[in-house]
Amino acid sequence: MNRKDLECFVQVYKEKSINQASKSLFITPQGLSRLIKNLEAELDTTLFLRSKNGVIPTKSGEFLQKKAEHMIKEFQEIETGMKKLENKKERLMIACSYGVMSALSVELLFDFMEYNLDIQLHWRECTDRELEKMISSGSADIGICAGKSDEHHFTQKYLLSHKMVLMVYEGHPLFDEKEITFEMLKDEDIVIEGREFRIYHRFIEKCMESGFVPKIVVETAEMSFSHKLCRLKKGLAVSIDFMADDFRVESVKAIPFADTEFSWDIYFLHNKNAMLTAAGERFELYIMNRI
Repeated sequence: MNRKDLECFVQVYKEKSINQASKSLFITPQGLSRLIKNLEAELDTTLFLRSKNGVIPTKSGEFLQKKAEHMIKEFQEIETGMKKLENKKERLMIACSYGVMSALSVELLFDFMEYNLDIQLHWRECTDRELEKMISSGSADIGICAGKSDEHHFTQKYLLSHKMVLMVYEGHPLFDEKEITFEMLKDEDIVIEGREFRIYHRFIEKCMESGFVPKIVVETAEMSFSHKLCRLKKGLAVSIDFMADDFRVESVKAIPFADTEFSWDIYFLHNKNAMLTAAGERFELYIMNRI
């Protein structure tokens, strides 16, 4: 039995379903079912009863659940302690949605490393969907994400928000508007970050609430590219206020959306079913105090 076995057991216990838990853990139902059976064989007991609607914990399963989270924490403390005894730096992997570090300032990460020399900090930029997969699979300890995640799977804390804007090129009928409503965008050519990003889905939802399906002509992974396409008059680009400042050109104007609920919100998150390491707790406290 190892920490991974216990974390998988805890997820099945919470979901009461092998299939649902396997989605959260990003493994196959067959692999997760085999892991639970091996755990049952090792403990010489039955942890779950199978039913049409999922699984039901037995008395043994209830008992293990009470002990499992404490055991997971102890495993983490042992790993951390061993690294300290061997003078090894504790590794901390941060996953960041594209654009987040531009909004927060990458200096935050370098300052943290400067004052926490016992922690080896790594970070990677990725799409919102990739970030959630990294957190769920354990390949990243902490995420700094654009948009709110599923509260069932992630513990998250709000950090800050930025306004969404529409980039409009000179000569377009909307160029002189003071603010943009979604109704104005019916039949307009739209350039936006693709479906791997939450803002894509939020934008479509807002348009459909206004009674139409948006005409998205380009999905991109780089907001700077959407600004370029707008400058070339290939469409109106959905962007963020600070990105508009970074890529400011005379022939393109950033006009805010009238709907204040349509914002770019940044959250700190980690896996709800895994304990934060000591390094992770220090980083979380650091970020929350600096924002």
